[in-house]
Amino acid sequence: MYEDQDKIHKVLISLTIEKALLDVGKLIYENVVNTLEKKYHCTIEDCYDHPQYLREILDSLDKAGDVILVSLKKDLDRFRNIDKIEEFLQCIGQ
Repeated sequence: MYEDQDKIHKVLISLTIEKALLDVGKLIYENVVNTLEKKYHCTIEDCYDHPQYLREILDSLDKAGDVILVSLKKDLDRFRNIDKIEEFLQCIGQ
C-alpha cells in the first residue's frame, strides 16, 4: 500500500510541476525538460526523488523561476501533511 501511495504522490508532484511550468510558458517548460534531460539524464517525474535538480534549474530562470516556485507552493501546500511532499517543498525552498 505504501508503494501505491508513493506512486500517487510522485504523479501529483510531476503534474503540479508541469502545470506550473506551462502556466509560465511552453518555452520555459521545454527549457526545463531539456535541461533535466541533458544535465541530469532525468525527467520531470524524477524531480520527486531529486527536487534539487529542479531547484537549480529554476534558480537559473530568475523571475520566471520565482513565479514557478510560488505556484508549486500554492498548489502543493494543502498536501504538506504528507512527509514526501513536505520534503519536496523544503528542498525547493518553499
